[in-house]
Amino acid sequence: MLKPRKNIKRKLLIGLIFLQIVFLSNGQYSLVRGADLIPPGEDEVSPTPDVGGSNLEGPTLDVIFEDNFGGTGKMNAQAITAGFGDDDKELYFTWYLKKTNGLDLDEDGDYDENDWKIEAARIIAANGYDGESNGNTESDGNGDGYKALPDWDGRNDNDDPNCYVQNFDDGRIYELKETTESFSCANAVCASTRTPLTCEYEDLPDNPGTFITESGKSACQLETSTPKCEVIDAENFTAGATCESGEPLCLSSAFASSFTTEQMCSEIGRGELGSSCSSLGAPAPTCSFKEKSEGNICKHLFPKPKGIGEESGDDEFGDEEEQFWGTDNRNISTAGNGNLDEANVIGLGITTFEWRYEDGDKVGVVVEGDSIMNTKHNDGERMRMWAFSKNTCDAISDAAEERRFYLENNYGLPSGILTIGEIDLDDCLEENLLNPKGVNESGYLDVNVAVSPSEPINDPLGVGSLNRGSVITATAVINNSDPSRLLYEWDVEISSDGTSNPPLWKNITDNITEHSYFSGLGNSELKFKLNFSYEDGIFPNRNEEQYLRIKAFVSEGDGVGKNGKGMSIVKIGQLGPEITPYKAVYSETAGKLSLGGQICSSANPENIGKICFVSNNEVIGASIPDEDGNLSGFNWKLNGAPLSCDSNISNGCLDGSAANLAFFPVIGMEGDVIEISAEAFDADSGLTKNFSKKFQIIKPYVRITSADTNQTWPKQLGYYKNLDGTFSMDVSENLFQAVEGLQVRLNASFFPDFIANPETTQVTWMVNGESFSGTDKASFTVTERPGRSYNVSINATYSQPISTRKALEKIWGVSQMQTAEENLEHAIQIEVIESEYDETVALKNGTKKFLANIASNMPQQALFLLKIILTGAMLIGISGLVFSIAPSIGKKE
Repeated sequence: MLKPRKNIKRKLLIGLIFLQIVFLSNGQYSLVRGADLIPPGEDEVSPTPDVGGSNLEGPTLDVIFEDNFGGTGKMNAQAITAGFGDDDKELYFTWYLKKTNGLDLDEDGDYDENDWKIEAARIIAANGYDGESNGNTESDGNGDGYKALPDWDGRNDNDDPNCYVQNFDDGRIYELKETTESFSCANAVCASTRTPLTCEYEDLPDNPGTFITESGKSACQLETSTPKCEVIDAENFTAGATCESGEPLCLSSAFASSFTTEQMCSEIGRGELGSSCSSLGAPAPTCSFKEKSEGNICKHLFPKPKGIGEESGDDEFGDEEEQFWGTDNRNISTAGNGNLDEANVIGLGITTFEWRYEDGDKVGVVVEGDSIMNTKHNDGERMRMWAFSKNTCDAISDAAEERRFYLENNYGLPSGILTIGEIDLDDCLEENLLNPKGVNESGYLDVNVAVSPSEPINDPLGVGSLNRGSVITATAVINNSDPSRLLYEWDVEISSDGTSNPPLWKNITDNITEHSYFSGLGNSELKFKLNFSYEDGIFPNRNEEQYLRIKAFVSEGDGVGKNGKGMSIVKIGQLGPEITPYKAVYSETAGKLSLGGQICSSANPENIGKICFVSNNEVIGASIPDEDGNLSGFNWKLNGAPLSCDSNISNGCLDGSAANLAFFPVIGMEGDVIEISAEAFDADSGLTKNFSKKFQIIKPYVRITSADTNQTWPKQLGYYKNLDGTFSMDVSENLFQAVEGLQVRLNASFFPDFIANPETTQVTWMVNGESFSGTDKASFTVTERPGRSYNVSINATYSQPISTRKALEKIWGVSQMQTAEENLEHAIQIEVIESEYDETVALKNGTKKFLANIASNMPQQALFLLKIILTGAMLIGISGLVFSIAPSIGKKE
């Protein structure tokens, strides 16, 4: 009889455990707080000015000298880099030292840049090594070799990492790559019409020996030259076919250039007029450029031991190279700085250079590394660039006159890349030599002023933190001087004359409202913002180009020492009204885009200069406010790359020239910033103005808010104490309160706000488990008693209109698989509380209200713990009861 008793006990125990699990599991869910769904607010994004290709600031370099003439007689040079994305220890510092009576160290018959680099590299790598043994008796073999990356040799595959240089004259950045011309037809030629052509024919067979003259004939003859593709507008990446003589045509047949008049007459024949080139109906070829196979011409600027036929940075550093560089072949790091010998030869991380100074010595350094700017190849790689000691190079400017470009397709958008195909960066080194003693021939301090950005923008419209003007940084550099011991005074002047010595420069130093110190000991840097209003009277003539001249006066602090001055002149661009964005509308019948409703309206002054938040896979239209029709010659860019629009995209766009209209797709990762910018000629002022607007991609979200805070209000959590001693109320974003009998009215606030469209966003509300479809508004009357609560949630499904998805696929090649719908959710809780005016009810139900408030406001973790305790007590009690009556059950059986 024991077995049935045991089975009954087991079944009861299992049943109780099952009930406990169900009870504990019921109601356990993760809460989603509204604040967790909200990305950084608009106020957290600083307004920025227009950024174009020529406004990007590449890597720069300053060199500071310090001498020890009173001690060892050595000079120390320190390189200070800016604009690189890597630490100094990962950069290549190629120092070079030019001496008055220098030697031909590479034995090539010339004393040139490579000899200067060898001079410095030997000093760095040997570090005073005099041939004495360090205790090792065995050679280090090739243990001190170092492989420099990227693996360039000056003739690289196009798959190898690219490199870039910046033209210091106009700020444009070029890829070092050779290109080939590409014509629209395979038979592109240069041809000319020979007319009038006079021919003589023998009158056969009637009058042999008699010649008849026929005039007025025409012949299309090839020229000896061939068509060339030349850049017409590098800004817009357009090119055209040209000929030295004749005109470019796509001709399948024409008279060869070697044909004489007699031969052409013979071919034309008696009684025939011949054909001109235009009558042949041959079209003119179009052309562009494409990457040349093995056109990557990147190379390192390391010193080359030409005399022994070796290369630097090739991971091979044998005894012959050890002897050439003067290093210890029994020590992998002769300099003792932690670098391998070959790494020291190529200057890996060598930020300082020390040598025994001799009169006439000049020194320079060129630094190679990855900049902070990404390439246009959409490969996630950064531009590998060089910085020079004086931040100048005429060789780059000269090569840029023969610039070319090629196009790439990124996410359906054409991206143009400017290129230079013929340049040797060693040609930049001589003009970047520095005088270590820092005093020019007249005995004054040699002061150089560097200004960034090179083409700053003034915003005459924005106010306060919303002003989009550039922040100018001017730095005074004096060689062989400690900036902290020099006295600096700064002046800023303006003029419509950009020459270095105009008759009228107006000092506006006192008119600058946002700036750093204008004078002081060690004040080698000046920063100020371009926020000059037209009403300030600063501009001599607002209808003329404006230039700033920034001057630095530097003197030694004792009042009797050396002094000097330097200056730099920059052109100011004027920022016009902010570009107005629109939601684009696509007509499936016409297959073209047009402007829809305005978004992120700049009519509200608070929106000017702020980021416009958008969701992925939108199509945005853009236009510049121009009520008077004064703007023309538009030039649109998207993230610095040309943005084109023609009649195939929209009827509002033009073929052959840009209009005051542009469209672009929002494609990228959440958090990406997209900037559309434009330049246009203003007929009213006669100036070219700049316009811009920034967008940021966010994940769409929704937040429930009260439409009437007199009926339903956020729960007060406490107060914040401000720095000025005042207090600000702190309220909850997902806990609300209401009184019985009141009408609750709620809004669904969507972000971006333009997705709140019934055609694209389906909304479902849920109140205490009951769901209903609706719009972005919901309302109900509070019928619950105080102490109870309402759980309100919203679920919305946002999907792009079919027409927009078709536009993305047709115009920009974005697959419909990438334009899936988005699910948006948010939940709040509304507590029903006693009316503070109902004293009678409050006294009657005081205890209930107290307990209800505890239950309502107790943290979820505490409630869960309380459930466990109560359930455990219940389980123990019931189990005891069951086992106490179990024997009687057994006996009955």
